[in-house]
Amino acid sequence: TAVKFNTFWSAPVTTAACLVLLSLEIGAGAAFAGFAMLWVGFVLLGLIFANIGRLKREERKQSDRRVTKMGELLRGIKILKLYCWEEPMAAQIDEIRKREVTTVKKQILLQAAMQITLTATPSIMALVAFKVYVGAGNTVTPAKIFTCLVLFELLRWALMQIPQIIIALVDIKVAKARYTKFLT
Repeated sequence: TAVKFNTFWSAPVTTAACLVLLSLEIGAGAAFAGFAMLWVGFVLLGLIFANIGRLKREERKQSDRRVTKMGELLRGIKILKLYCWEEPMAAQIDEIRKREVTTVKKQILLQAAMQITLTATPSIMALVAFKVYVGAGNTVTPAKIFTCLVLFELLRWALMQIPQIIIALVDIKVAKARYTKFLT
């Protein structure tokens, strides 16, 4: 959609603009310290995204196995009933579903860690930047604090959009691979 496309280009542009304005407002040293904290957050997010992508692929494999098993079960329902194999087949399907649910729970935990990182990174970045700014002997004024906090809030918005874009790209990549495999 147009909104996601606009977010795709505007979030990185907003990030760059905020960093430039912060360096003009509190100096290059403090902005660099905040920028370093931003990169620490990005590295952590990268690790989280890699694991989320791996878990999504695993979940889809398990889901495919479960659907295949259900299809086999429904195609052979007469034989299944005749030989009283309902319970062993149900146990097999339940085992596959348990693994699938475990994978989904791990994804949810990683997504929570992603949200915590996204929420905390701008605040930690602001604290580090102000600490370096004050440590360099500069005086902090309310105008400077509020200006920087607005810029940090804009950075937070941009940072919260970038992971959603990456997750959408991972979903597209996984779907493309599945369709390619199915069509070939």
